[in-house]
Parts: sequence; C-alpha cells; structure tokens
Amino acid sequence: MTVASVYAQKRLRRASIYCVSPHRINIAGNIDVVCFDKARTLTDGGLDLWGILMAKEKRFMAPIGEPCEIPVRSPFLIAMATCHTLTSVDGELVGDPLDLAMFRSTRWVMEEPATDGNHYDVLTPTIIKPRLDVENAKQQEGLFQLPPADPFYEVRYVYY
Repeated sequence: MTVASVYAQKRLRRASIYCVSPHRINIAGNIDVVCFDKARTLTDGGLDLWGILMAKEKRFMAPIGEPCEIPVRSPFLIAMATCHTLTSVDGELVGDPLDLAMFRSTRWVMEEPATDGNHYDVLTPTIIKPRLDVENAKQQEGLFQLPPADPFYEVRYVYY
C-alpha cells in the first residue's frame, strides 16, 4: 500500500498537484466530481432549524416548527438552551454551527460573567434566560407561557 502511495504521489507531482497528506490519495481515488462554491450560490453560510421532533412513549410526536411553541420551563427547551459549547467573544456568540443554530432558535440570551481577572477562586455561573423585551413583555409572556409573577426565569450553570 505504501509503495502504491509513493508512486501515486510522484504521478500527481508531475502534474503539478502537491499532496500534503499522502494517505488521502487513496480516498481521493473514489471521488468523481469536485465542486467549489466560491460565490456561495449553492450553499448557505449557516444552518437553519427546520423543526423539532419530540418523542413520547417511544413514538415521535407531530413536528414543532419553532421552539417558542414549547413551554419555557420544558426540560426539552432548557436542554436546547443550555447543552452546548458556545461562548461569547466580544459580545458575539461563537462555537459549533449546529450549537449556534439550536441556541438561536430558542430565542434565549446568554450572559457570561465579566472577566476582570480579580477573582480566580470564585466561579461565577453563566446565565441563560428567555429574552424578554420591555416593550413586548405581554406578548412575550404569552409566547413563552411565563407566569405573571415570574418574568425573570433563568438557568445558571458553571462549567469547568
């Protein structure tokens, strides 16, 4: 196998094709078509959430189009909002594209503690909570099904 890879690499080099990972040559032998999407006319830059398929008693329920249709205290919605590896860099969420799409679809907000550098021994939790705009509080309250006495529901977690 190694001898064949060496000869294949030499033939590619003669055609001005330089392979920085020779063990990939065998994999490339199975490729019929290579398509470059420089102008992004074929692909989209991000991911969109189509819907949610929840299961109950080992069966899928009807698809839910938007996570905001799920009650805010639902363990499923809380998991969507908190089970990720996202972090905030200069006020912008960064991380895995799938995690970003999932978190953004919940319309929750993430507040990370300020990094002032003075408290190394104190773990300050990241706060994740439903977005509540002051102007749309009544609309949002109905949307997220929050009880009127508790508009500031939040989830805190600390990761090491």
